[in-house]
Amino acid sequence: SVGRRFESCQAHLKEKLYLFFLGFLAAVSLISPPGFLRLNFIEFSDFLIFTLSTVLFTKFIKDGDYKKLNTQTHFVKLWTSLLIVLIFSFFIYGLNVFILRLMFYCILGLLLANFIINTEIEKLEYFIIPFSIVTIVNLIASIFQLSYVDNTIGWISYFYENPTFLQRGRLSGFQGSGPNVVGGMFTILTFLNLYFFYELKKPYFILISIANLFLVFLSFSRGSFLSIFIGIIILLLYQRKNFKLIFSSLSLVIFSILGIIFVGDSKILLKESDRGFLTQIAIENIAFFKGL
Repeated sequence: SVGRRFESCQAHLKEKLYLFFLGFLAAVSLISPPGFLRLNFIEFSDFLIFTLSTVLFTKFIKDGDYKKLNTQTHFVKLWTSLLIVLIFSFFIYGLNVFILRLMFYCILGLLLANFIINTEIEKLEYFIIPFSIVTIVNLIASIFQLSYVDNTIGWISYFYENPTFLQRGRLSGFQGSGPNVVGGMFTILTFLNLYFFYELKKPYFILISIANLFLVFLSFSRGSFLSIFIGIIILLLYQRKNFKLIFSSLSLVIFSILGIIFVGDSKILLKESDRGFLTQIAIENIAFFKGL
């Protein structure tokens, strides 16, 4: 009947909004700078994550998912082992805020793993879509070189007089901790969106994946470049494509990395300690006198 159909549509819409809300909480936490709307004892981003974990835990109990947990599954073994190690660490290091945070994120990881396993991929996309907010905000920061908090949040500018594209600076993101963290974050989002494109065949996900890959490049994080490189190898081998495709893909990645090495700026490619060491060598080689 029309009434039942309306109730069914209403239930589906409610579920989609619920999933979108969960994804929105996680996404906004990734673009909330340190100190933003800080409460007395908690960061705003931590408050969002705590709210997400509370909602997931309530669902975990309400739906009776704790009864369905099989102790033989890999993810339960993993998170349980981590929790046991962290609990024992209390006897070694005492009550420690850092260890408490690790325990909290282990529990959150368990809840997220359970949530993902028990949610269909067609519905799970509504949880992933809000993460495009993170991509869009960081793209805007990169295009307009938006820098905050003494050139540490958003975009890190190098202030060259006539910079090339590779000398403008690098992406630092809004989550704090710098370019390496934002590079790792967008590496994960790149492959995550690729997975949803592979499963759902929706062009939206491949476009977001390309945008995330571009942001990985702008982070100039060597660890993230290596992660992308290894991820592509695993992806190609997993798909069992022909060797010609694997060879051409690897050649493209390798030559791209070589291009960055030879064309890029040393401020991007070298750590502070490496640059200082090379500068000292150069000074010693051009010195007129040695000794005294």
